[in-house]
Amino acid sequence: MTAAIYRLLKQLDNAGLHYNLQRHRPDTIDVTITIVGKRIEVAVFDDDHMEVSQFLGNEDVEDEDYLQNILSGEIEYDQIARDGSTTIEPKNADGNDQ
Repeated sequence: MTAAIYRLLKQLDNAGLHYNLQRHRPDTIDVTITIVGKRIEVAVFDDDHMEVSQFLGNEDVEDEDYLQNILSGEIEYDQIARDGSTTIEPKNADGNDQ
């Protein structure tokens, strides 16, 4: 019997899909598949079971300010998490509180 990782990679190759392999944990190989409008993450475990997550989005092109707002939000979120606060105020795309 072929290992799950090889079955998955063969399916992706046959479909002509591009993917990246990563390893973040000792018991998994992570496969990231990017298709227009979605990203699929597959964790293939050493016991051959898989866990799949799908992230949907749009393909809008934004400027550097948009990226800076995202990064600032992540830094702020990490700081709040470290401080132990349970309240996070949502922000608009321009970085201001809603």
